[in-house]
Amino acid sequence: GSASAVAVFDGSGNRIALPAGAFSGLADPGAIAYDPDDHRVFIADSGVIAAFDASGNAIGGYVPPAAVGANGLAYDASDKLLYVSAPGTVSIFTANGTPAVSGPSTFVAPHAAGIAYVAGASPHLAVANADATTPSFDLYAEDGTPLASHAIGGSTPPAAIAFAPSAGMVYVARGTTIASFALTGTTGPTVADPSQPTALACDLNLGELYAVERALGTFAAYALDLSGTDAAHGIPALSPGSTPKGVAVAF
Repeated sequence: GSASAVAVFDGSGNRIALPAGAFSGLADPGAIAYDPDDHRVFIADSGVIAAFDASGNAIGGYVPPAAVGANGLAYDASDKLLYVSAPGTVSIFTANGTPAVSGPSTFVAPHAAGIAYVAGASPHLAVANADATTPSFDLYAEDGTPLASHAIGGSTPPAAIAFAPSAGMVYVARGTTIASFALTGTTGPTVADPSQPTALACDLNLGELYAVERALGTFAAYALDLSGTDAAHGIPALSPGSTPKGVAVAF
């Protein structure tokens, strides 16, 4: 791994220089989440969850928990809990990397392919369900109690999921489409994305949805109503050969 394993950009897509050695030790980084209170960055990497401060320094005293097959991270800043999805399960860790003790530390989530924290009066979790027959997004209470399951249509499994509290919408990337849904499952706007996005994140300050364009080595920025892309806030292509796998918004 090297410092180039993580790139940081401002809201206009300009790359921010990192200190030498930042985010060192990463071998195969993927899903990423941000803690807005303590400014920690959590990264799924080679079967564990690594943690860094905003400058890319490893967090002292943090013991990276095992998370084999992790494909999504979601952070609950209120309870300081990190939710990690992997095929079939969701694991719950404290911000220090230890298993949650105030409730279950894991729960069953069939075909989990990504996870989003749903903030609000009744906070819960939205999990992308990549069932080959009936793909869906599934809602769970924070303790893993199933709340609802909403089919997303078609047979193409979801690859990523995100939630925007300001819009009250769940966004699901599946094949060459990004679709939006109300928490009730009502279908919202969709947008075609031929690059087949593999990760999503919402920027609530700018009102943008970022989609990882892994095949192009870059990111697209969409309005939250999916009415179109926003070139002013898109992120330009990374270095040749780069294959971005995750995206998170620091705020």
